[in-house]
Amino acid sequence: MYQTEATQLNYESAVIGSICVDAACFPFAERLLTVADFFEPKAARAYAAALDLNNNGKPIDPVAIAEAIGNGGVEYIANCMKSVPSAANIELYCDGVLNNSKRRAMQDIADKLADDSYDLSNNPDEVLDSLRGQLDGIKSASANVITAAQSVDDWRAYFQRVKDNPEYAFCKTGFVDLDRQLGGGMFRQGMYVVGARPGMGKTTLALNIAENIASANKPVLFVSLEMSRVQIISKRIAMASLLSYTDIMTGKLKDSQINTANNILDRITARPFAMTDKSSMTAAEILRAAKQIDGISAVVVDYLGLVRPGEEASKKPRYEQMTEISADLKAMAKTLDVPVLVLAQLNRESANRAGSRPQLTDLRDSGAIEQDADAVVLLHRKDYYEAVKDDYTAPEIEEIELIVAKNRHANTGVVKLAWHGKTGKISEFDTQHDDEPLNAADELPF
Repeated sequence: MYQTEATQLNYESAVIGSICVDAACFPFAERLLTVADFFEPKAARAYAAALDLNNNGKPIDPVAIAEAIGNGGVEYIANCMKSVPSAANIELYCDGVLNNSKRRAMQDIADKLADDSYDLSNNPDEVLDSLRGQLDGIKSASANVITAAQSVDDWRAYFQRVKDNPEYAFCKTGFVDLDRQLGGGMFRQGMYVVGARPGMGKTTLALNIAENIASANKPVLFVSLEMSRVQIISKRIAMASLLSYTDIMTGKLKDSQINTANNILDRITARPFAMTDKSSMTAAEILRAAKQIDGISAVVVDYLGLVRPGEEASKKPRYEQMTEISADLKAMAKTLDVPVLVLAQLNRESANRAGSRPQLTDLRDSGAIEQDADAVVLLHRKDYYEAVKDDYTAPEIEEIELIVAKNRHANTGVVKLAWHGKTGKISEFDTQHDDEPLNAADELPF
């Protein structure tokens, strides 16, 4: 049941009384509460005055706080100090204030939801996504200030975990050279961007990475805003069987090849590879889909330009829309505690450049994606540009360069992989790698 106004005020007066009786209570209250959490105006003014005194390096003085309240301030502070049962219970009082603040916020949301639900012009999914965001904001409101001691405790717990199991820190792409270049793999809560011109192979690379993750029995979500589920399954079969993707899609397989395809299908469908193939999704909808997957290890989004902005962002210029979408995808990585791999198209400048090699500046039309990304990998295939020549004969295996142009966790550099054009399979030229995980603490990228 919603608490009475008197109960709310009792908690608030107890907090104010406690910090006035014993200034040592103030740091605890400051970590949990903001001025907006107080319902009674005098309590809010008193707490704001205490914050102001502390921020200016002055002691928490009941007289100064009373003066800041104004008319009736002296009597209010005196009553708070007199009525507080025990300043030692400051944690209990702060929790009471914070819980009541959350209840009021929930009631405001409930009232707005009631109005929005009867407005037929509203998109129900947009309303629900907004509701979830507001509720998440209420839930995390008390965690917006983190002390140095808490940070150290969190770091120690994390470091011990990665020391015991270094692979906890990241999700491997399955390509040894790429993982080493990234610092071990794609780090938790990181956003990784694969940028390329159309047809260069970014979807194929992303599918290979997603397949590698799933084959390690780690759940992955592949969000395809461009291909159908039939096309995705066909690509997965081709990659695993080395059968021609075109032959699979056009039904030109021989009986023996059909048997091979069916055997491969049984194997890959047993892997924790989930997908969506809606042609249009917001970042909030992608997050909602990802939350349905237990133990999710990574999310792959194909591709940034097709992610639909939310209702409010849709009214803004395209660059601002892309910036907000990028921020939402980065936030998704933190919320899920997994890496998010995002594909992005580069502008045409790279195609007109000598050698056609892409650069970070080719992402400039994609909002703040470059700034938000933990790492940016740009794709380049020399044979892609050679194919326009009359005397060109496509090799069975091409070279694809993965140019790690930005990397927060390790070094930049170039990784070269083998591109099997007909099947969509990407592999390493040298498969004789030491796949043992990093064990020494000094090998960790900290």
